[in-house]
Amino acid sequence: MKAPLVVVLAVSLAVATYGSIEADEARDRWQDRIPSEAYKLNEEGALLARQGQYDASIAKFEQALKIKPDYIAALFNVGLARDFREGKGDQQAAEAAFRKAIEVGEAQSVRDLVPLYNTLGWFLHLRGRLEEAKDWYKKALKIDPKSPRVLNNLGAVHEWSGDREAARGLYKEAVDAGSEKARDNLKRLQRVAP
Repeated sequence: MKAPLVVVLAVSLAVATYGSIEADEARDRWQDRIPSEAYKLNEEGALLARQGQYDASIAKFEQALKIKPDYIAALFNVGLARDFREGKGDQQAAEAAFRKAIEVGEAQSVRDLVPLYNTLGWFLHLRGRLEEAKDWYKKALKIDPKSPRVLNNLGAVHEWSGDREAARGLYKEAVDAGSEKARDNLKRLQRVAP
């Protein structure tokens, strides 16, 4: 099991990158599209996940999804919780949840799908499914060509694939877009392969 700090950082990252979708959901709550009970369950699940209580958080997210099966934040969050829990079948269920969140987001014409595409890309990237990850990162960059996080992640995929030149170029673009992580990756890459 990963350390709870990792969960806190990942959930914080998800909230930071998922802001525009949360803003859409705030608007939807105002318009009564997300029942308050589903919203409350999703929030409780997020709190439990930050505390490392994955089983309980997954149960909350799944309850929210019973109320509103197309609740993007709950789909995204149950995917994250399953990814961090790392139990039997969790990886497949996490991937399915991320893909369902994307499907719903696309069907609902959500304005900013970059966080969803990037998350699925990262999920695939960490599992060595590099070509699939590249495809999702490229899809994200079609929406936001200057996304520092996506540029950095695409650079990392190229680095993992052995294409250091492409990685270097993407890291430079990410640095220009404001990514400190890409700056660190670029420095490390230059030390390893000048």
